Amino acid sequence: MTAIQQFVKQVASTNFIVNIMIEYFSISVFVFLYGYFVQWFFKSNWWMAFVYVALIYIPAYFLDMAVVNRDIAYINAQLERRREKC
Repeated sequence: MTAIQQFVKQVASTNFIVNIMIEYFSISVFVFLYGYFVQWFFKSNWWMAFVYVALIYIPAYFLDMAVVNRDIAYINAQLERRREKC
């Protein structure tokens, strides 16, 4: 593991906001570069990549949080049932 990966891992695991910002920025850069190569954007509105990502990323993130919470509740219920059987 490189020093940069180690630093990002430590920073991202300790600070929730920094983790979200790193994830948002990396996705935005990917969308921007892909959009640049397939000519999604005009040269005057390159900043729209960041808007597009925000419009999709924010609802998708909250949807993912809801799914994760549902999965956690299911797993906890399964563990509780197993604990009651023993």
